[in-house]
Amino acid sequence: MKLAITKEYIPFSILFAEFVLLVVAVALWFGR
Repeated sequence: MKLAITKEYIPFSILFAEFVLLVVAVALWFGR
């Protein structure tokens, strides 16, 4: 059960991290 949760959680956390980086990049771009 724990492995299954981790297996589902890792790709989601990577996707979330990429989304956060994108938001930060856009904020910096428009903040200049």
